[in-house]
This record gives sequence, C-alpha cells and structure tokens, in this order.
Amino acid sequence: LQRLVHASIILQIVVKYLSKNKQFQRMTSLTRRCWRNLLKTARTPQQQGALLRHLTATVRAEDQMLLIKEQLQQPNSMIFPSIWLRDNCQCAQCFHRDSLSRKPLRWNNFDTKVKVRQVTVDEPRQLVNILWSDEHCSSFPLKWLKDRDFSLKTREQYLSEWYRPQSKHWGKDDFVKVLKKFDYWDVMRSDAVLMEWLQTLAVHGIAMLKNSPLDIGVVKSLANRIGFIRKTTYG
Repeated sequence: LQRLVHASIILQIVVKYLSKNKQFQRMTSLTRRCWRNLLKTARTPQQQGALLRHLTATVRAEDQMLLIKEQLQQPNSMIFPSIWLRDNCQCAQCFHRDSLSRKPLRWNNFDTKVKVRQVTVDEPRQLVNILWSDEHCSSFPLKWLKDRDFSLKTREQYLSEWYRPQSKHWGKDDFVKVLKKFDYWDVMRSDAVLMEWLQTLAVHGIAMLKNSPLDIGVVKSLANRIGFIRKTTYG
C-alpha cells in the first residue's frame, strides 16, 4: 500500500510538470481535435455504403425519363428520354462500329412503345445497364452519357466540337462572293482540295464542281472519295 501511495504521488508530480510544458499541451490539444474530427466523420455501415454508391440511375414511371446522377460531381441529374436511349443502343446488334451509326435493319422494326423494365449501375466499370420490355439489354458508359447530356451547356459544347466549322449566313447580295468553284479532278486527286471543298460546303452550304464527267456512276465515285457509302433510309 505504501508503494502505491508513493507511485501515486510521483504520477501526480509528473502530470503537474507535463501540464506546464507547452509542447505537451500542444500535443494534447492536437490529440483532442483528432478525436473530435473522427467522431464527426464516423458513419454507420449503411451510411458508408451509400457514400460508395456515387453513380445512381432511376426511371420516372410517368414519362419514362431516365435520371442519372453522379453524386460527387453533379448537383443535378442528367435526364434522358428512355426511347432515345433505346434508339441509340450501342450494342453490336444495334450499332455499326465502323461507320459509327445505327444499323438500318432496326428502322423498319423499331418499337416506339418499348419501356424500361430494369436499370442498374456498374460503379467499377462506370456503366448504366438497361433491361427493356422487349428483353433487349443496353449498356451505356458514363462518359458517353455525359457527352450527350441534354443540358443546354452540353448540347452547345457537343455541337461546337462535332460540327465545326461554324456556318456563316449570307444573302443574295453576297452570292457572287460566297460561291467558290472547284475542279472535279482536283477534288478527286488532292486531299487538300477535297478538304477545302468540304469546308466551303460546311461554312457556306454551297460550292460548285466543274469539269465532272457525264458518265453514269460519277456521283457514286465522288461519294466514295468523301467516305464509306452505306445504305440508309435517305437513299
């Protein structure tokens, strides 16, 4: 018992000495702040699980609008008409990877009344997966959806990036100055002339080709010069 009394007295002296030490006081204060922060940020397992689910997707039953939200970065949801997503399904059955366009076979058999049966998210792979009422499955990467978000800002950015250069309006008084003439054979043989011709069409909407042959198939040859020809509903 006497030893315990002596130990208690010594401990009190040490604590009293340390309490006057500024470095010890700073360490004690820092430790207390750390514990307070830990208590503030501590969450239940349910809360922690919810925080891990950053990507969410739901369907409004009344209008079949798909709401996609990335909680960490977006205060608002991205909204897509479900029929638009079905029409733009990116699977090999619906989408032509080489021409980056929808397959024509779907246009005659497209069900405009198709609905979303189930929507899930694959957080690690950043995918939104949709099971449709016709048993078809679609997967959309989050980046693909962000690039095509229907918000005004995203639409303006998408148009500026994919439809450059910007078109210029002109009237009848400007027609003579706007109209540029190109030689057919120059367009067929020179990539630089081809580019200039296409840019003129994109900016002014009109460009004249001269000295083209009068043979059958000339238009097809010119189209092949521009890009890969595919059969579409437009002809």
